[in-house]
Amino acid sequence: MSRRVVCSELSLSPGGDSGGDACSPRLRNSLPSWMNPPSSTPSVSLSLSPSSSASQSPAVALSKLCAELEEGRQAWAQHRKEAAWRLSRLEQQLETEKAKKRKELFEEVETKIRRLREEETAFIEKLEADYRDQLCSIQREAECKEAKMAESFSGRHAKLARLAQKLGATHTFAMPKQPTQ
Repeated sequence: MSRRVVCSELSLSPGGDSGGDACSPRLRNSLPSWMNPPSSTPSVSLSLSPSSSASQSPAVALSKLCAELEEGRQAWAQHRKEAAWRLSRLEQQLETEKAKKRKELFEEVETKIRRLREEETAFIEKLEADYRDQLCSIQREAECKEAKMAESFSGRHAKLARLAQKLGATHTFAMPKQPTQ
């Protein structure tokens, strides 16, 4: 009885033949494309006993088996090399994507910081303008009060001077100088 290594999970017919050298369509669709055996090249077959003729010497059969085994080993090594390369490319892509996302996040944070600083500057300018307006208003009110007090003082001084004249006081009060504005 001969066994053929065609593809894992492939059910063989009782005669040892699967009806073809490639995987079934169901299995081919479930595997990644790089794991599917190429359809144009025959699969590697290993036999436990000589299948074609009993006249081959054991040395020839062993030599063929060794050659087939070496072929399989080389195919497997090539497959491993390709898989490692694909993995390396995938890692590079992931690192590139990670760096891109990190850069985008950094730019987003920078934009938010810039926006907050602009808002802060606008708020401080508005606050300073409000304080300047309040300070001007307070200064105007203080000047008005001072003017009223000066006027009131002048009026009282004038009344006192008239009263002193009526009483015949000999002393004249000197009018204090009014502050200049």
